[in-house]
Amino acid sequence: MEKLIELAQSPSSPGIETVDKMVMKLHVPCSEKSVTVQINPFLQDYEENADQPNVQIRQMQITSTTSDTKTLTFDFENNSTHNIDIDGENYQITLMNIGKEKTQDGEFPAFEFLVKKD
Repeated sequence: MEKLIELAQSPSSPGIETVDKMVMKLHVPCSEKSVTVQINPFLQDYEENADQPNVQIRQMQITSTTSDTKTLTFDFENNSTHNIDIDGENYQITLMNIGKEKTQDGEFPAFEFLVKKD
């Protein structure tokens, strides 16, 4: 199994993606040179369109860490690939690109990852 995913720091993108048994969530810090993700945070609440009159909220999520949560930092110098084990399954996560997501609201940092399951 291979899957290319993008996590973006934009109001129109949830910044969270599910790949097989793994949930990847964009975390801080993020920059033009590195990105941090949480693997399998506990998702307490998630609303995709929580809009109310005169207020636009594209998505809202509340997460917390557990003993199963892993925090990984990626960059292109020393940490472009991480291998993790989840429930006996090995996943290789590789940072492929750091760029921008362009929306009508502006440009936002975006990060592409290739996830492979052995």
